[in-house]
Amino acid sequence: MLDTYTMAAKKWFKKKKYALRWYPSVWQGWLVLVVYILLIFQNILNVVKTSHSFGSSLTRSLVSILVLTVVLVVVCYLTGEKTEWSMGKNKKDMEIQSHDQKEGK
Repeated sequence: MLDTYTMAAKKWFKKKKYALRWYPSVWQGWLVLVVYILLIFQNILNVVKTSHSFGSSLTRSLVSILVLTVVLVVVCYLTGEKTEWSMGKNKKDMEIQSHDQKEGK
C-alpha cells in the first residue's frame, strides 16, 4: 500500500539550475504539463473555429493562455522545489568565489 506521507513529500517539479524554472520529476508533474499543453491546443483550435475578427479572437486567446500559464506556475510553485534566481551556482559556491576574489586568489 502507498504511504501517503511519502507521496505528499515528493515534489512534482524540480528546479532548474539556471533562472526561475521547473521541470516535471514525477508522473503528477508530467500529467499537469500534458494537460496544460492540451488545453493550449484546445484553446487555439477553438479560436480558429469560432474566429470572427482577428482582434477579438487574439485577445480572447491570449487571455486564456495567460490564465492557463498563471495556473501552471502556481501549481509548480506549490508542488515543486522552492526556486530562486540563479546563474548556475548555488549560494555556497558564490560565497566561496566572492571570498576568493576579496583575498586576491
